[in-house]
Amino acid sequence: MNTKRQLFLLVVVLVTILAACQIVPGARRPTPTPPPAPTAALPPTPTPCAGPAVVGQMRVAAATGEPRRQALAVLGNRLYVVSAAGIAAVEPDRLVAASVASGVSAQAIAASPDRLYAATAEGLTVLDAATQRAIATIPLSDRPLTVAVNPGRGRVYAGTAILDAATNQVVGRLQPQATASKAAITPLLLQASPASGRVYALGWNGISGSNSGQTIYVLDGESGAQIATVGAHSTTAFALDDAHQRLYAVATHPVSQRSVLKVYASDDLRELASVDLKGTRYEGLAVNPATGHVFLAHAGGASAGTSGLANTLTVLDASTYTVVATLTGGDDPGPLAIVGDRLYALNRGDGSLSVIQDCQ
Repeated sequence: MNTKRQLFLLVVVLVTILAACQIVPGARRPTPTPPPAPTAALPPTPTPCAGPAVVGQMRVAAATGEPRRQALAVLGNRLYVVSAAGIAAVEPDRLVAASVASGVSAQAIAASPDRLYAATAEGLTVLDAATQRAIATIPLSDRPLTVAVNPGRGRVYAGTAILDAATNQVVGRLQPQATASKAAITPLLLQASPASGRVYALGWNGISGSNSGQTIYVLDGESGAQIATVGAHSTTAFALDDAHQRLYAVATHPVSQRSVLKVYASDDLRELASVDLKGTRYEGLAVNPATGHVFLAHAGGASAGTSGLANTLTVLDASTYTVVATLTGGDDPGPLAIVGDRLYALNRGDGSLSVIQDCQ
């Protein structure tokens, strides 16, 4: 009897244990539910682009005033500036300027992949881009105010001189000539087109009196021969966009103070657009092919006029020519240069640089 009671009690204990484990005799054991897989972190949402905006201003002790129209040059991600004490280099990531060629009194500067060229009162100073040391001084009789380089064709242009980039020897002359008076013209600003091999020179139009002004002379980069002249009356600045075969020129009539932006096809020089502008004196022009923006620097000081745009930077859409933004610049902005997604404006009043973040 005791044995039966013990067996009964044992069965009761086993049933109680199985019930606590939620296991029914003869039933299949449920498959355990796996833990949820960790959710991958989503990448942060990029900050929407707010359009071109001024992000800083830095002192570089740049040479102030005229005639330094070409006081900026770009080589890689570095910006070179003609300063009062020589040539300064700006590291865009750090916004720090450092002197690299003190004592070189330059009027203009241009860069090739391995050389810097500084136009001086004596001629042309050539610097090694890696060491930033002068490696050659080339006397030139016409004291160039501007310099340009076409690395692909091995040519350097200083004033009217054409030089072989390998030997630094003068091999020819640019021959800009006024249409009416046939006067020989001194270039004030040069730009070379790697795509076409042409050289564009800003210079006096050869006309005296109220119709006197500046125009753009289109020249053959090898022979120096003049091909054509373009630009509205009294052109003050121009820029090339080789990527889209465009030539932009801004002009202000000295009497009417009317400003206009002219756009030409750089191959056959057809006029593609003529855009009236509100300002009265634009002294700088640059194009960013990556964003499709055209930048215009409006002068300050006595030449600013009464348009209310003194010391500003106007940004246009290169497709529609509508105003994208009007930015407050520094003291009398002039020369402009683009390094990556930033535009630098040299302020001639105080020798500083305004830094503009550019985006679409």
